[in-house]
Amino acid sequence: MRYHNRINNLSDDERLIKCAFVEGMHDPAHLSWSHKVHSWLQGQSVGLNIEDDLDVRTVIGNTKNHYAQTWHQSSLSSVARYQPLQPEYVLAPYLSAVKGFKSQKVISRFRCGCHGLHVDTGRLLPLAQQVPREQRHCVFCASGSAEDEHHFVFDCPAYGAIRNKFTNRFWGPAPTLSFIFYST
Repeated sequence: MRYHNRINNLSDDERLIKCAFVEGMHDPAHLSWSHKVHSWLQGQSVGLNIEDDLDVRTVIGNTKNHYAQTWHQSSLSSVARYQPLQPEYVLAPYLSAVKGFKSQKVISRFRCGCHGLHVDTGRLLPLAQQVPREQRHCVFCASGSAEDEHHFVFDCPAYGAIRNKFTNRFWGPAPTLSFIFYST
């Protein structure tokens, strides 16, 4: 967006650059970077006019509002599993409580279902090889349980020693993933 504003404010001496940018923006056959950005902004109901400068904060705010409106309408299975833990589109408390980008990234990936557990990797197989989610069994124990987030954190004996180190994080009579992520 800042690049768009820079090009938009070029002088007449640099008109060739501006013309190339505008042409690329409106030519879907070339799929240029400017066309992709323009299409994305239009899809976000931002409304891009090549003659106008874009206010970056307004565009970001509009994009957040658009995403929040579509949050509850999503049919993705990963969003359906995540919504009970995070019913509203707001900054999750764990993002402020956990220090360090690497730790935040690991927890965010876990929360979004991009963690490498069998319930995640099993959905990436070709359709003919996929098995139902509840039949994607844990490969680290003989319990026959689905290797999902709950099994990984609370039940799998293979992770018992690690779990015991962090028992104080799981206090309460019946700990849940929701309790862990929202008790910070």
